Amino acid sequence: MLLPTIIHFDFPAKLVEWLNMISKRNISSDPLDSLIVAMSNVSECEEGATALNEAGAIAAIEMSEKASANRLEKNQFTLSFYPRIYAMISTADQVKTLTVLKPAIDFLLTKIHEANASADLRSKTGHLYEYLVQLAKLLINDNIATYVLNDSIIGGLGFFVELFFKHNILPINDLFVKHLIRLALYNILCSLAFHESVQQELKKNQIFIKSVLEASNSSTSNTDAIIPSSLRNNLMSIKTAAHGILVYLDQFKISISNDNELFNTSTTKIPMVSYSHLDADFCRSVVTALKERSISVWVDEDGHCLSNDCWEEIAIAIKNASKVLVIVSENYCTKSRSCRVEASYAIKLGIPIIALYIDDKYEAEPWLDIHLTGLHVKFGNKPFAERIDRLAKFITANNYSLKCMETSQTQMVHSSNKVCIPSIVNENNSSLKTKVSESNIEYSVPKTSPHTWSKAAVRAWWCTERTLVPQLCTFCDGEALC
Repeated sequence: MLLPTIIHFDFPAKLVEWLNMISKRNISSDPLDSLIVAMSNVSECEEGATALNEAGAIAAIEMSEKASANRLEKNQFTLSFYPRIYAMISTADQVKTLTVLKPAIDFLLTKIHEANASADLRSKTGHLYEYLVQLAKLLINDNIATYVLNDSIIGGLGFFVELFFKHNILPINDLFVKHLIRLALYNILCSLAFHESVQQELKKNQIFIKSVLEASNSSTSNTDAIIPSSLRNNLMSIKTAAHGILVYLDQFKISISNDNELFNTSTTKIPMVSYSHLDADFCRSVVTALKERSISVWVDEDGHCLSNDCWEEIAIAIKNASKVLVIVSENYCTKSRSCRVEASYAIKLGIPIIALYIDDKYEAEPWLDIHLTGLHVKFGNKPFAERIDRLAKFITANNYSLKCMETSQTQMVHSSNKVCIPSIVNENNSSLKTKVSESNIEYSVPKTSPHTWSKAAVRAWWCTERTLVPQLCTFCDGEALC
């Protein structure tokens, strides 16, 4: 209750200032222990973590760790808070580059082993759930996940599966902290299950899959409802994490019946919007603008999620979508497990994706970027209305024409000496599709800037450079290609 108030009055910045002062003086009587513990407590709150980071806490604790090395060597309790703070306040970009994180991860893994081996699930410096929650937050980063998976001594998939089976079944009267252990483990395994090497192993483990299926089918746990907001912002619920694991392992099946009155039974497919809730304002602007152009979309706002299982409804929306509009941002790519699950499910189902870039200079993370080879709209500083008009054009494009284009692409992939020209659809939706020998056609690639190319020019370029991936043929003009 007190944290929001002290954050409002710049207490995090004062903590950083005091820590820097202590590091420079390096006097044994200074209250280093109290400062570090206070900083750790503030970092548990998302607003506090952000405030600490903005005040330069990472540089401050790095300097403190070096300046007070001799003192900390004799005080393992205080030393244990340093990796916790690194884990809680690091941004997505910092997680990619901070050299201090690998030692911090090694520390967390070591403490997880120690706590798990004890009768009360505690190491000398903390409870098992504390270390698992901090590790779960970091594992959204693929490089860290790979680092943990490759550490066969104190990490590795087998260790976390073993932990999962040990802590997955809880008596009714069990302590709440043990529910937090289970929550963290589901999130950890969801992050790890995204990786292909892990998928191959977990698919063989039928007992594991059965346990995850049971969690995905269970009613929403009361313990999920009372999890502190600081954890809910970083972790998915057990049920949602279980759904994510099943999506990655190709085991997810929609369980809600099609005649459920909560869902739209119309046969008309409409686009679905997948976005990070940190980008809610931008999403709302896009949805409003599309509605003004008489284009309906499904988005998990405005009362769409009417049951206790929002992911199940999102999955249905993805499955029944004509297209998935992915709002691409750092928030989407690096901060949200749920977004990753949504995108992965759409990709597995083969639903067409239109990428909407909030920042036209941003490049999506590799896990998503490799699948964004088709239509996209880059907003940036360009006129919003013009970008929306372009998006509306993509959404309302004749599905039959797109289908013919996909057929043409498939035929081209399987033919080394023929080019199939995508069909032109007349008003009666009759298709004029022509196969011609490549040797009989001469394509002339325009020498102007690609941004100015027409659809025909893009097609000519694609046919000339046909070693490129077939999805490129879906670009409707030069600007989309760029």
